[in-house]
Amino acid sequence: MESGDPDNRVLWTARRDRIASRLPRPAMDREAVDWLARARGRPWAVACSGGLDSVALALLAEAWFRPREGATVLLHFNHGLRGAESDGDAAFVREMAAGLGCAYEAGRWEDAPGDPPEAECRRARWAFFEETCRRLGIDCVLLGHQLDDVAESLLMRAGRGSGTAGLAAPRSVSHAGSGPARVRPLLGLSRGDLEAAMREADVPWREDSTNESRRHTRNRMRLDVLPAWKAAVPQDWRRAVARTRRLCAEDADALAALAADLAQTAALDGGGLLRAPLEAAHRAVARRALERWLRGHDGLAEVSAAAVEAVVDAVLGTETTAVELGRWRVEAEADTVCVRAVPCAGGDATSAPPPRILSGDSPFTVEWPGGGVLRGERVDVAETLLARLERGEVDPRGEVFLAVPPAAAALVLRPWRAGDRYRPLGAPGTRKLKDAFADRGVPPERRRRLPVVTAADGTVLWAPGLLPAECARVLRGCPSALRLTYLDGSTPSG
Repeated sequence: MESGDPDNRVLWTARRDRIASRLPRPAMDREAVDWLARARGRPWAVACSGGLDSVALALLAEAWFRPREGATVLLHFNHGLRGAESDGDAAFVREMAAGLGCAYEAGRWEDAPGDPPEAECRRARWAFFEETCRRLGIDCVLLGHQLDDVAESLLMRAGRGSGTAGLAAPRSVSHAGSGPARVRPLLGLSRGDLEAAMREADVPWREDSTNESRRHTRNRMRLDVLPAWKAAVPQDWRRAVARTRRLCAEDADALAALAADLAQTAALDGGGLLRAPLEAAHRAVARRALERWLRGHDGLAEVSAAAVEAVVDAVLGTETTAVELGRWRVEAEADTVCVRAVPCAGGDATSAPPPRILSGDSPFTVEWPGGGVLRGERVDVAETLLARLERGEVDPRGEVFLAVPPAAAALVLRPWRAGDRYRPLGAPGTRKLKDAFADRGVPPERRRRLPVVTAADGTVLWAPGLLPAECARVLRGCPSALRLTYLDGSTPSG
């Protein structure tokens, strides 16, 4: 393959060797190193943004893990959100790839929505990674997560009420569906370790200016919470975080194995479950077995933690009961009868419900066919609300604030229609709802049962899972806004 400018090759080879001398192979995460040793000889990719962590990873991967000359591919995704700065990141990574003798694959978010949330950026980035890996026959992506990322994730997930599986993230090696394995060799190192080594080795990297913004939760955790937490803990936080992640991972794996055995024991021909084995098991194991079973049903792959808990209560309770989950109903019958998911009455996706006329002034609660509930209420636009909106803390999967004046009393609630268009918040023009749903990862089966909120003239204002319309943006000076919340059994809990 082309090696590029010889001087560039010498420069980056020297940088690789200098950083490797300061961060020897034993400093890497052992589980990740062992996995890579077993995979040696196969091509793999390194996700490289150009930042500190990913540049260090690319250099160390070439120094310690390279399967063979030219077998590493640097993947760079340009979100296109920072103009020339983003383009500069791409040029930097391309030059580094040439200097290291690596292949370079770049993607760009051509139709990025205005000011997208972190989850949206991550989804777009991973879509590019997975598509590129499939095209190139690569089954492993190396990621630059390190111990500070582990600590941030642990604190964030604890704040969301995560269990052991959530607290164990990110894993040294993980798999998501049919996509490539995700391997994280730097989990044994902190951000401080990497920065010190990179500065000593005189290795440059790119700084993302948005990392200083407090709009996103992770940035606030990194800038405000984590430094105070590190200062407050008496022991070595690195060892403590690494041990907590390891213990949570071990517990999660053990419970998952027990749950798989229980699900197999309770399984019935036809897809149901015996209730007695679930009742006899520990609740933690029964919960995981039921969640595993639920997610195996078409239309319930994204079932929320709250919905799972409701099913657990029903199955482990003493009475025959049922739990509505969107178009499905989970029925817990007598002790000797299986638990099964069946279509809800009236949940036929082919029979579209008629439009509903709502008041944009008075509080309302509307039941939507298939188990959904939409609630509306008028709220004051206070500084705290504006701050939440500016920081992106409102999850559009289940909540939105619309600048709909009280005088505009007539709103319409109706099903999605083919050809529906709207202008998302911050977008330069209109888009099809179908494309907006796809971009935000809303599966087709779920789109068909979601309501669409429009103005009286038909202008689309919002649908659960999407950003609100630009025409309904809440601005400083708005005296009040319409708060809509939507809940159905398959809304992820985050």
